Amino acid sequence: MWRRNHPLGSRRAHRELRRLGYKVSAATARRVLPATGFHPRQRRQAAHHEWTTFLKAQANALLPTDFFHIDTIGLQRLNALSVMEVRTRTLHILGATAHPTTARATQHAPQPANPF
Repeated sequence: MWRRNHPLGSRRAHRELRRLGYKVSAATARRVLPATGFHPRQRRQAAHHEWTTFLKAQANALLPTDFFHIDTIGLQRLNALSVMEVRTRTLHILGATAHPTTARATQHAPQPANPF
């Protein structure tokens, strides 16, 4: 079970063993798993490091986009489209409207050739 589901921690492994009918204490699961060479914390750190390396390598190309609403002082709700440059952590608001449509969102969507 542990080899198939490596990202599981000792608590989850303990729960799964109990569900399968094995009478094992949580302390035994914590002690036995590292003794057999499985260290879930090291695995998580390696995955985090890989993700960080990927993001740094792709920072120039990543453009997270989001719609959000703004409530004005006149009790009107505006919907805004924003794009963030990951490399510089700069947020660009591409447009705001009270009545968003697909055509308007497409019009404001960033084009690869056009900077903000």
